[in-house]
Amino acid sequence: MQCLIIDDLISAEGKINHPRVAEFYEAYVQRQRAAGRPVLEPRDWPPYARGAAYDFLFKLLGENIRRGGRTSLPVLLDLAMIPRPSSMSPERVSDLLRFLTRADNAPKTWERLSRFDDSVDAVTELLATERRVSRAYLNILKGNLAEVFSMPEQLRTLVRIKETHPDAVLLAGVRIIDPSSGASRLFSDNIIARWRSNGNLEVLSVFEIKSGYRGGGEAQEQIFEWIEGRIEEGFQLHLPRDARYYDIPRGQGTSAIVTRNMSDDIEVLVDNADQTAQMGRGWTYVYDPAGHQSGPRVISLVSSDRQVITASGASQMGLNPSLGVAQGSNIVELGISSAELDFLAGQLFLAR
Repeated sequence: MQCLIIDDLISAEGKINHPRVAEFYEAYVQRQRAAGRPVLEPRDWPPYARGAAYDFLFKLLGENIRRGGRTSLPVLLDLAMIPRPSSMSPERVSDLLRFLTRADNAPKTWERLSRFDDSVDAVTELLATERRVSRAYLNILKGNLAEVFSMPEQLRTLVRIKETHPDAVLLAGVRIIDPSSGASRLFSDNIIARWRSNGNLEVLSVFEIKSGYRGGGEAQEQIFEWIEGRIEEGFQLHLPRDARYYDIPRGQGTSAIVTRNMSDDIEVLVDNADQTAQMGRGWTYVYDPAGHQSGPRVISLVSSDRQVITASGASQMGLNPSLGVAQGSNIVELGISSAELDFLAGQLFLAR
């Protein structure tokens, strides 16, 4: 039996996607924080696990627990064996592939896969000769496709919110920083926010997009983990200088979208001289509900809308999006199924 590799336990968003392993990791995080020690990222932690956690991981990973996810032999999927769902005509497949590879969508479609293009390892060779690719690569690409297909729904939400908040924009690339460890990771799959006159960032809506593994359920867990479960006073929401924002002139439809870099338009977006003069590496907003700290804060983080956008139906690759969503979240289906995303991802890899 071929063992998994570490990458197989990590989702495209950098979270552990195996429930038991996630429990072990969370216990590790709590111990490290209680002792005031740094916390390793999920992908870096397995070789340093101890006790029952290490024993369980070794059963899953074997010697790959020491080699890591990039140097060991990956679990491979035969792309030619991914069936075309009966719901997809050849014409629809062609239309969707053209849409995904269009100039404005291609960067997002292939995001986090630059290593694939540059690699000369066994993964690339097997794709060229045997039409197989690692499951980790397929999961990343499938997640990217879901994000591309979700953008119209995110923009419709932006149009609705701008009816009451004309200065709202859709922000991509937002990160969250844990001040106790300095660890930084993506906060969500985009947020809608606006700047107050005092320079505070008001969050109006938070998006999570899921393409496969437990779909809406996993998205809800990620929202709960950050917003309700683990965000504490002092956490920081960070907008890197290269973060993107999307805007739509009031009264116009989603076709009038404007896409820009934060650093290009900070003076327009933020009517606060102190912030616009201090670009540095980006802009940071402290979560401080009681207002104890000075400087710009992020507000309405817990009370903002939560939008879960997920594919529908069962995945041909065995990744099923169960849609159990807790109260307080809105769930929207993409209009494309998880099985269809499987097939499109496979076709895109075969066309490389």
